[in-house]
Amino acid sequence: MCDRLERLGLVARRRSESDARSVEISLTAAGEDLLDRVNERRRNEVIQVLTTMQQADAELTIRALAAFSEAAHEVADGWAMSAI
Repeated sequence: MCDRLERLGLVARRRSESDARSVEISLTAAGEDLLDRVNERRRNEVIQVLTTMQQADAELTIRALAAFSEAAHEVADGWAMSAI
């Protein structure tokens, strides 16, 4: 997958300075632009759905999505849930 993304100019690879066995992958400017456009489209689609909902339901959904987002960042930062 990285080969393909690199050929498309969306990511760049370079040898790690701290560990020669590792390769670091980062988004290029084109990759960041694409990610920004995808995120904007997703936000607009969520907003469209929310505007069709009853206000109370939309507010509950927004609160639930905010809580989910906060938890997702905690998971990404190394926090793990033991059970749901």
